[in-house]
Amino acid sequence: MNLLISNTFMGLFFLSLGVLEVLKINKLKDYPALFWFCNISPFLLAVGFFTGSIQFIKGLINLGVIPQFISLVSLTLVVFFGVKIEVFRTIKKEGIISVIIAYMIHLFTIFIALLVTMPIPATKISLFYSVVVFSLLFVFSFLFTRKKDNVNFIYNLKEIGFYPSSYYKYIWLPGSMILLAIPTYLLQNWISSLF
Repeated sequence: MNLLISNTFMGLFFLSLGVLEVLKINKLKDYPALFWFCNISPFLLAVGFFTGSIQFIKGLINLGVIPQFISLVSLTLVVFFGVKIEVFRTIKKEGIISVIIAYMIHLFTIFIALLVTMPIPATKISLFYSVVVFSLLFVFSFLFTRKKDNVNFIYNLKEIGFYPSSYYKYIWLPGSMILLAIPTYLLQNWISSLF
């Protein structure tokens, strides 16, 4: 089954989004932000589309649909309703361009990838890719970011009032797979069954 849009076009689209995000991060000198899944996913999606690895893309979708949806709602609450949410605490001070780029990243990455690959079912290999990407994300977030930044929520989930025990880092990967990747994997397969 074919994609709804060409791989090259989609690869260039995601690469462009990633470059915009890097330019924003560089301007703000907020380099740990590059390690957030939402900020690195455009580059990973570009690689997936350029190489034609649809199951790698599906693996990224497994990881991103639920967090991107939550982030999109959170961003909207902060920008339009003044709700204080730690992860977006400075977005309004960063200016309108940062807000626009944040919306583009959270709206046009995983959801566009899902839309374009809808007819193709996710296979079990996509779950393998999800595990690999989440494992690397955890390691890089742990090694290259500060605990106070809590990039990818590897230290706690205080945003929702959950202050885990010292065992949290050991359950982060399996918990993420159970709560994020597997439900989205099932959702993708249900969607593809409609085609």
